Amino acid sequence: MRLAEFKLEKWLNPKDPIAEYNLGASCVKPLSLEDLFELIGEDLDGFFNDELRKMSLHYGHFSGMDRLLQALSALYTNVSPNSILTVHGGTGANNMVMNELIEPGDNVVAFLPNYQQHYAIPESLGVEVRSLLLRKEDSYLPDIDALRALVDEKTRLITLSNPNNPTGAFIDRGLLIEVAGVAKKVGAFVLCDEIYRGLADEYMTSVVDVYDRGIATSSMSKVFSMAGTRLGWVVTNDEQLFDRLENRRSYDTICCGPFDELITAIAMEHSDKILERSKNIVRPNRVILDDWI
Repeated sequence: MRLAEFKLEKWLNPKDPIAEYNLGASCVKPLSLEDLFELIGEDLDGFFNDELRKMSLHYGHFSGMDRLLQALSALYTNVSPNSILTVHGGTGANNMVMNELIEPGDNVVAFLPNYQQHYAIPESLGVEVRSLLLRKEDSYLPDIDALRALVDEKTRLITLSNPNNPTGAFIDRGLLIEVAGVAKKVGAFVLCDEIYRGLADEYMTSVVDVYDRGIATSSMSKVFSMAGTRLGWVVTNDEQLFDRLENRRSYDTICCGPFDELITAIAMEHSDKILERSKNIVRPNRVILDDWI
């Protein structure tokens, strides 16, 4: 298996530490520990004294910290903590799902434009990738008739990001149900990278809340301003797939760091406050950017 050059990361990463003004940054302004505890109204000194000093540096939680899984499940409507696996970042989540699900002989329908993982990984596995182009005249939303024309009995996976990366367009509940309906007719899974979910004023429906073969991935990187935790997660209500992913996790993750999971659990117990902070940063800055452009 040989992966294509990751063009965005190859170009952006060397420039990130030296840029005076970074218009390519993908995360809401990052939080420090001090910022986080002030925002959520928790005692930082108590955290250091009570939580960290006695923390074991042995392996972490093999299926994810219970406290964290409970907090993450609250982000969804029809998801229990037992349907969530923690992994190393959103990239780790997408990579694990695609490597487990698809194999030569399958085809994958990828919404484009999209994050490069969603089409480069299937291509590297020798899988046919069929592109559903998102057009400006359609507000970068999927054409359901075009999607129907792309799928067949060999379509194993439909992959997209919602809200879309990089356009920001997001698929509402009704349209997401239509996408799921197309997938259901051929028995395909839908992998939905929801890493930017939560920034809009209205509630953004998750694919796992409308489709039993829906798979949601996300992380702390973008809207939650904690990319340094490298904490991501996979959500699926398909029990057989969950068991397969849990098995693969033992091969490529084993567990996440106990500090990362603990600090993420504390943050996600106050996810509403973090999302409100993110919205308050993004809204006025978007106006400034639009005016400048």
